[in-house]
Amino acid sequence: MRFSFQGMTYFRRGIAFLVLSLLVGCPLSSVSARYIAPPEESDTTDYGIQTGSAGLAWGNPDGPHSVYAWPFTVVQMGHVIQSYQYYGGSPYFHHGIDMLAPSGTSVYSFSGGQVVNIENYNASPLYWEVAILDPEGYVWQYHHIAEPSIPPDLEHAYQDWQADPVNGGFITRGTKLGEIVPWPVETFGYYFHHIHLNILADGDVYLNPLEFHTPLADTQAPVISKTGLTINNSLVSGDTITETQIPNYSLYAHTGDLFLSPVFTLPPYKIAYSLDGAPWTTVWEFHTFPGGSDTTLLVDDFFIAPPTCGDYNCRQFYIDLGFTMSGQRQFPSQNGSHTMQIQVWDYNQNSDLDTYTWTVLHPSSVVYSSLSGEYTPTGNLIHWSTSALGDALGFNLYRSETSDGAKTKLNLSLIPAAQAKTTVYSFTDETIIPGREYWYWVEDEDAYGPTGEYYGPLRLLSGWQIHLPLLSRGGAD
Repeated sequence: MRFSFQGMTYFRRGIAFLVLSLLVGCPLSSVSARYIAPPEESDTTDYGIQTGSAGLAWGNPDGPHSVYAWPFTVVQMGHVIQSYQYYGGSPYFHHGIDMLAPSGTSVYSFSGGQVVNIENYNASPLYWEVAILDPEGYVWQYHHIAEPSIPPDLEHAYQDWQADPVNGGFITRGTKLGEIVPWPVETFGYYFHHIHLNILADGDVYLNPLEFHTPLADTQAPVISKTGLTINNSLVSGDTITETQIPNYSLYAHTGDLFLSPVFTLPPYKIAYSLDGAPWTTVWEFHTFPGGSDTTLLVDDFFIAPPTCGDYNCRQFYIDLGFTMSGQRQFPSQNGSHTMQIQVWDYNQNSDLDTYTWTVLHPSSVVYSSLSGEYTPTGNLIHWSTSALGDALGFNLYRSETSDGAKTKLNLSLIPAAQAKTTVYSFTDETIIPGREYWYWVEDEDAYGPTGEYYGPLRLLSGWQIHLPLLSRGGAD
């Protein structure tokens, strides 16, 4: 619904102010986070976008844009775009920032632009929006403006925009929008007087409002409290994954950040990891959130809830390191020990690093009986045989130029296991250099992936055949 101010009288303003005074005038000791006021943003109706300012933004979500001064002096940062919110019903990303300051603090627009909405969007004096379309096409939704404090000139600008959306409703930079409404809820020892600011791009994609403001001083790094394992999206104790758990396991990081606040814990801005020494993989970086214009999409995939919580009384964030927009990332199935480095950053690039090691128990069910090789004009011909196959689907052949060097897989596709448990297999390594010494291993693979157990090594000098009794299971990478 778009609220019109045409015909508004000061009598209506007086009534609204009286209702607000009655709401916030109760003794402080009687204030309850559970019953006095509704959640900061309802999770049953998306008040982030579905106001009169929806659908008006045309700025490029990934384009360059200006950076501005803050609308007032921010005392504490209560929430950021990636904050987890759950007040019953269903969880959602916070989709904006909550800037705390005393009630009655004046709020200014330093972007300027057109006044495209002034609206009470939740039938309560707490929920007034003033929305500005800036010159670069981004809509700034300022929530929780005290309605009696909205300047008449701003209302006239809104009426002008309604009459002429192309040429009407312009305000200059530094125009006052109103004042912060008194918030009647005490949370973590503070009354939550604040302005909630959303910034929307074309398609109503939420952008991180921190990107549009000059950086605030922040030297306190986020903290990784714990890293561990999950099975079917539930935290588990210990550091071991058994074979039956391989398809359903992931890793989590319990982490949080304080930003201009001693109490209001926030999720990190960016999360990344390096697995077993591989290049770093970014789990997510909150330029926007995964759902773009959808505050609920993928929130239950990014956060593990429970134990993640986000309301007036609880803030704990457990992040699934296997999160991707297309589904759960698969972690190693190979038998043995694995190590992950995890790093988290806040928006000011303060960071914390943690290391976690776990073990996958994925024993091979194959019984090998031989491994041999010979030089041929086309390359080194490698033979191996089995006396039992178990649940193996096939084999991989690896080569190194030293007994303890890095192994290189030679087969492009899995060498399929035969039906008979007793079988001799062969593979020709056509990439050899004659006269050079090579070492070979065989690894089996089942429905869960490679076992990570190596049969070998076989030492072979290209140009003639050498057999040495060096066979053992479980050679290290």
